[in-house]
Amino acid sequence: WSVIGASLHDSAFSIGGTKNGNWKSIAPINSDGRSRPAAATVGGKIYLFGGETQMGRANTVERYDPATNTWTTRSGTMPIPASNICAAVIGTDVYIPGGYDASSNYLNALQVYHTTSDTWNIITTDPLPASLMGAGCASLNNKLYVFGGNNLGTYQSAAYVYNPALTAGSRWTAIASMSNPRAYLSGTAVNGKIYAIGGLNGTDVNYVEAFNPA
Repeated sequence: WSVIGASLHDSAFSIGGTKNGNWKSIAPINSDGRSRPAAATVGGKIYLFGGETQMGRANTVERYDPATNTWTTRSGTMPIPASNICAAVIGTDVYIPGGYDASSNYLNALQVYHTTSDTWNIITTDPLPASLMGAGCASLNNKLYVFGGNNLGTYQSAAYVYNPALTAGSRWTAIASMSNPRAYLSGTAVNGKIYAIGGLNGTDVNYVEAFNPA
């Protein structure tokens, strides 16, 4: 700030400097604010799932369209509302493994949201190999990878891959464990590798690990 003219009660000011970054506000979600949800992108739109609210666990799905800056609440509701979840996309379907429900249960359910039909189903033939909340997940080559998480208060390093093309009942396979057990981590797939980023293991950690399926 610099004063232009005399420093009196009616003085004028000029504002200078540079603007860093390119953030801007967008429309808020339709429902109450929620913590620890999951989100995924399909067809250029963002889908929001689960999370904790003051009323318990959110079961609504909200879809954001960047082209119109609007949120739409979808009709299909989450079969098992949960928080501490992650989401990964295979095709047009969103896979949500595990989580933590309003009764403090660690979940091993594998829930799938079908964006084209706005419907859900639970893969009862192939539940998650362990009950986990706060796991990381990512999809690569039409497979779902799940790693880390918390099981009954114990931080995990185990990792698994789910192949929906295999025979029902045999779609999960254990893969090499992470070097560092942790939960509340982020997962993503880039250039043929799965990355596990950050997380918590009693204290916040800054580990980044990469898994090469090849």
